[in-house]
Amino acid sequence: MGEFMIYQKLLEARKENMDRLKSTLPGLKKFLEKGNYLGIVHKGYTLYGSRTTNFNNRAQQQKIIINEDGKLLKKAWQWKASVERDFQIIQKLENLGLKIPKQTLSKIWRNPTYCGISTNKLLDKPMEGNWPKIVSPEILLKYRN
Repeated sequence: MGEFMIYQKLLEARKENMDRLKSTLPGLKKFLEKGNYLGIVHKGYTLYGSRTTNFNNRAQQQKIIINEDGKLLKKAWQWKASVERDFQIIQKLENLGLKIPKQTLSKIWRNPTYCGISTNKLLDKPMEGNWPKIVSPEILLKYRN
């Protein structure tokens, strides 16, 4: 009988979670469709807004800016566009104070967030975001593969 009660409570909790999801998902989708970002921002960006966990970055409206790492990543994209090899770019970034593993750099080359495009799973298709671009879409597409 005790096991049955546990399963019943788990099912009630699951139903409650599903009901909450019905009301929150449309709001999250609308938030994303306005060009806002949901989640932790990628390396090179700093998030200001009501959904940030850093209390120093709290603000009424969401704002995403390019931080110091982002300025260095912008240089890295320029080096990549001038056909420098990844290990050379990693070395240059390290000399400037930004240590990035080769796997992370590879992910950066393929990430559309850096050209201002949101690809959240809640969206039906990729959308233009309200944050500054570190790289142009043309350059990202050239090195995405």
